[in-house]
This record gives sequence, C-alpha cells and structure tokens, in this order.
Amino acid sequence: MNITRIEPRVIAEPSGRSYVVLKVMTDEAYAGYGEAPVGADPQATVDRLNRELANEVGANATQTLLADLRLQRADASHGARAALNMALLDIMGKSTKAPLYEVLGGPTRNKARAMAVIDSGTDAQIRSAVLEAKSVGLGFELDEADFAKYPFAGTKPFVSLPVQDDGSIASP
Repeated sequence: MNITRIEPRVIAEPSGRSYVVLKVMTDEAYAGYGEAPVGADPQATVDRLNRELANEVGANATQTLLADLRLQRADASHGARAALNMALLDIMGKSTKAPLYEVLGGPTRNKARAMAVIDSGTDAQIRSAVLEAKSVGLGFELDEADFAKYPFAGTKPFVSLPVQDDGSIASP
C-alpha cells in the first residue's frame, strides 16, 4: 500500500484558532489524517509541509518508522514528521480494521489516570465530593491528609479508572 497524495489544509475556526490537517491518501483508497502546528502564517506552514513531504509520495504507507527516518535525515520539521506519523498510523489502524493500540502491540495497562469532573467550590465542598466519590470506589489518589496540606479550591483531583479489555473505561 503506497502513498498517492499528501494534502495539507488550513482549518480556521470561528474562534480565530488555526491549524493544519494533513490528509494522506493511498493506492488502496485509505485516507489517514494528522495535524501540524501552525506558525504565524498558515499558508507558509502548508507550503513547508508540501515541500518537506513531497518525497513521501510513492512510499510504503505502512512503514512509519522508515518514513520518519527519511524525514529526520532530510531535516524536516518536527511538525511535518508528527503530522505524517499520525496520518500513517491512522491508515494502519483503518487498513487492519483494528484499534491502533492493538496494531502497536496491545494494551500496556488496565488502568488509566483521568481527571475527575468536580465543579469548583470551596475546599469543604471539594473535600466532600472527593471523599464521597472515593467511598463508591472511584479510586481517588487523595486522602484526608492531602486536603490539609494543599489548597484545592477550584481544582479537579485525579482519579484512576479501570480500563476494560476493549479499551473503554469501566464503570465503578
């Protein structure tokens, strides 16, 4: 499966934020997408990506490490390397019809660290919410002693949530 076309496009949000999405097409009709950071001039970023990635057209789309090595040797920007890598990994996941974490070797853990959604409030309100969530098994890494040491007003403590075999977050 070879790369047939590489198209960087500027995306401008109504908020004023701009970024470049890189679309990589293959001869087997798979499309992969990656994102590159934008400098002060978005069109200059598109031109740079077109220039730095031009030699990748015709290359094997499944050889992500070789593609990155070629770009590294050509002194391509980190943004170009990252965007192409994302797009090629996207293609690999689509072409194998498997989640990317499986393509890359399977899960490496069965828990993920995540931020709890706790509305801001006073220390007492946050303490109460954290201790209540902890009592039903959400796995907070904070305990009563932590509240005495740190001001938590307006913060959102971390939790460890169990991850199921399919990669989804298990309910407590």
